[in-house]
Amino acid sequence: MSNPNPTTTTTTISAELPPDTRDPPPPYVPDADSDNDSDVPPPEYTGPRRPPRTLRPPFVPHVPFPPCITAYYIYELSPATLRCLRLCDASDPSKTPLFTINLQFGRMHGPLADRRGFNLHNGPSRKDPVIAAAGDESSVDKYVALDDRSVVFIPPVRPAEDATVYHLVEEGMRHLAGGGGEAQGGVTFRWAVEVGRGRRNREVFEWRKKKIGGKGFELVRVRARPGVGSSVVENGEGFSNGDGEVVAVLSWPSGVVDTVKKAFMLEFKGTGLDGFLGDRWALMVIVTAARIWCLRWRGKTTKGYVALAETVHAK
Repeated sequence: MSNPNPTTTTTTISAELPPDTRDPPPPYVPDADSDNDSDVPPPEYTGPRRPPRTLRPPFVPHVPFPPCITAYYIYELSPATLRCLRLCDASDPSKTPLFTINLQFGRMHGPLADRRGFNLHNGPSRKDPVIAAAGDESSVDKYVALDDRSVVFIPPVRPAEDATVYHLVEEGMRHLAGGGGEAQGGVTFRWAVEVGRGRRNREVFEWRKKKIGGKGFELVRVRARPGVGSSVVENGEGFSNGDGEVVAVLSWPSGVVDTVKKAFMLEFKGTGLDGFLGDRWALMVIVTAARIWCLRWRGKTTKGYVALAETVHAK
């Protein structure tokens, strides 16, 4: 019969090491040429050297913006990727994604909260950090038919080291019907941003719908009269009659095959191509271009729609 209260026995095994038969080491004798000053303290221990910092500053693009960008649809089985676009270098035959646009229709992580729009991720995946965003100005805009007022979130001019996505600054983009000069199609989307690399001046830019063909927009660097501030985005005052410089072109794909694969194409030109206006400006161009694509997809870039929306909001 087994013992109901078994006891545990611990056995300790000890081993005796053999005696060390080696000769003892010789006594320490200082070098005759060395400085044997006992008053000099030993060097302070600073610990192991830290590896160089490899993290990017906040909101810095992980790769330079290419001169031509193509936005591709993603056709995968995952429902999450179906609402994403991949931004690629148009000259890259491998179509390696550089940045990702994640469309949102409800509440998501990021500055838009519950407003409809998209986040621009600083990398090839929607899991990469959000570097910018754009969408409806208000959460109720998705219930209002005649409204395409836009809000854009981009990095501040001088972001702090510990800045996060919630430190993005808010900019606006406004639509105008009949703007942009007689040579354009009459539909304009206007915004302003600081440009340059040293002392930054705030300038106004307009996405003007192409009249010939109507397949896209041209971004014009508007020439304002001296002393005109950022209020020109709202009221449209203070501009000269000149057309200004075209610094980017937004175009739509043509043909059945391209239309299925591509969402839009973006090309920098002039001073927008040589980097003179800065990476922050280039980021604003990409975000506003993608926003116009979203509005076009919802039928909100036609001259008739924009004119009617202006009439409603003017009352």
